[in-house]
Amino acid sequence: MQRDTADNVTRLASNLLPPYSSGVPMNRAVHLTAILLIAENLSCTHWQAQYLDETLNRATQTDVAKRLGPPTETRPSAEGKTIWLYRAVGGTTPPPMGSGEPYCKEYRLTFDAEKILRQRESYRC
Repeated sequence: MQRDTADNVTRLASNLLPPYSSGVPMNRAVHLTAILLIAENLSCTHWQAQYLDETLNRATQTDVAKRLGPPTETRPSAEGKTIWLYRAVGGTTPPPMGSGEPYCKEYRLTFDAEKILRQRESYRC
């Protein structure tokens, strides 16, 4: 899946970038590198969010742990519910393309008493 994403980004980048100019040979490489780095940071969490959306109300705690690994933190909740926290942290995207801040996203998963995933929330951390 990540390979497909990289291929799509490469095709997109080749359409977006100006044609190669002998006067500025590094310009195209710099643009392509920036686009690939941004795509890599985004793709790290994209497949996680997609998996959670597709398996909402079906996946068990065991299913999620097999796919995403152990949670960063677990918390008991009211009514026998359990909350799992996952944190995805990536590198920085330098200005002007990004803020220069490290990328961080937290997923908060709520499982019911039967250990079925019932809710997914995501936040910047």
